[in-house]
Amino acid sequence: MGKIDAYLLREAWGVLKSQLHENGFCLRRGDSFECLESLIRGSQKPTLTEHFRTDANTYFPDQAFWIAVETFSGELVARVATRVDDLGSQSLLEYWRRYWKRCYPGATGGRAEIAENQPRFAAEIHGRIAYLGDLYVETKFRNKGVATALVKVAQIDAADEWDPDYVYGWMTPADVGSNLFPAYGFTSVHSAGIRWSVPPGTISDNLVFVGNSRSSLIDLIEDITISRPV
Repeated sequence: MGKIDAYLLREAWGVLKSQLHENGFCLRRGDSFECLESLIRGSQKPTLTEHFRTDANTYFPDQAFWIAVETFSGELVARVATRVDDLGSQSLLEYWRRYWKRCYPGATGGRAEIAENQPRFAAEIHGRIAYLGDLYVETKFRNKGVATALVKVAQIDAADEWDPDYVYGWMTPADVGSNLFPAYGFTSVHSAGIRWSVPPGTISDNLVFVGNSRSSLIDLIEDITISRPV
């Protein structure tokens, strides 16, 4: 699937950092999710999802990290989190079957359960998998290119940290259908990302899978460096 060029990776990261800096923003990264929860207390969305909440998860520094965008004066602009799961011999679909029912309560009681019949793409994904989630941009900072840069930075940082075989996340159909989505850099999109027998009670049951293989991550890194301002 190819090797990630460390020099190009650093160059691409620098391009995105410069774009944010030129708009008055800076990056902050951490691996303490207690710290992140403290940081977002004043946010319009002051809690994390079940994927990263500290009352439901314990992540060590080499397993997960978060990235925040702030103004130069320290005001929170946006945040995203990512973790890595080494699936070993199991597929991403097998992992989901075990994971989702632990993660979410069911809409009608009990735990959420994915249906037996699932799209086949997840059964074909194996190895070291990075998940991106909890993306949120404060309202007054939207439409300034923050989400675009932050999602790409998170993918690049995950590539640097873990050299994953795949990186993915979930979006709503409305978000995927917006003008913003193509700029996130994801190349795989599955509109029927997951099917439920017992839908979750705290999130949408109509989620779109978006992701990049390692080769697509390499393409993303190259594209960022090629399109950088001269």
